[in-house]
Amino acid sequence: ITAKGFFESKGFIVERQQLKKSKKKELINFRMIKNNAQ
Repeated sequence: ITAKGFFESKGFIVERQQLKKSKKKELINFRMIKNNAQ
């Protein structure tokens, strides 16, 4: 489940993709910032 698409539609852009490990699973999260150019 991800909210990335929702935030991108609101003018946010991915600043950095982060990979985290939690109990034998790898989780990807995204650090996003507001794109004020829009």
